[in-house]
Amino acid sequence: MRLYSANFSSLLGMLISLAKHGALYRWVETTTEELGKELGISQQTASRWLKKLSTNGLIVYKRQINGTKIQITPKGKALLESLFNELWIVLRVQGHEERYQFKGIVTTGLGEGRYYMSLKGYVSQFMSIFGFKPYPGTLNLQVDNADALLVYPKEIISGFTHEGRRFGDVYGWRCVLQTPNGEETECAVIRPARTHHTEVVEIIAKDNLRKKYNLKDGDECTVKIY
Repeated sequence: MRLYSANFSSLLGMLISLAKHGALYRWVETTTEELGKELGISQQTASRWLKKLSTNGLIVYKRQINGTKIQITPKGKALLESLFNELWIVLRVQGHEERYQFKGIVTTGLGEGRYYMSLKGYVSQFMSIFGFKPYPGTLNLQVDNADALLVYPKEIISGFTHEGRRFGDVYGWRCVLQTPNGEETECAVIRPARTHHTEVVEIIAKDNLRKKYNLKDGDECTVKIY
C-alpha cells in the first residue's frame, strides 16, 4: 500500500496527526487552518494534503460551514498498522528486544475453548502460523486489560463459516508462559477480534498446560509476548 507522492512522509505525518485526534474510531471536527498550524504548513497545503489522502482512500472527509469532519478509513488504518509492524521489527535488537509482559490468574472457563480447538478452520491456521497443533482446550487467564495487547504486532487467524455458522477472526501473539514455579514454555495467547470480554485471554499450546504444570485456579502466571 503506497501513496503515490514525493511527499509521502508529510502525508503520513498528517495521517498520524489525525489518528492522534481519534480519527481512527470516529469523525473528528477540525479546520484546515488548525491542521496547517499543527503541522507547520499553510492552510492551502493542508487542504491539498487532505484531498490527496482522500484520493488514495485513506480518509473520508466532509466539508462543513465551520470546518471539516474527517475519519480514517480501514485502508488508512491498515497502512498505519503495517508501518507499526515494520518499525517494531526494525527497531528491536535481535536477542535483546524488550518483551511486553503481563500477569494473569488461572481461571476456569466455560469449556468453549475445547470446542473451538476442534474446528479445523482454526486449528489448521494455528498450525501454519504458530508451528504446533494445539491441545484441544485453552488455559484461561484473568487479566487487568486484554485490550493492551492490541497495540502490539499480531497474527490474524481468519474467520470462516462452518455448518452454516459464522466464526469470526481471532488475534494471536507468540508468547512464553512462565508458571509460578518459574518453568517456561512457548505457546500463543489468543482472543477474538470482536469481544466485550477484556478481562480474560486464552493460551493455546501443544500440551495440556494445566496438567503438565499442575496449574490450579488462582495461580499467577506471567506471559511474555515476543
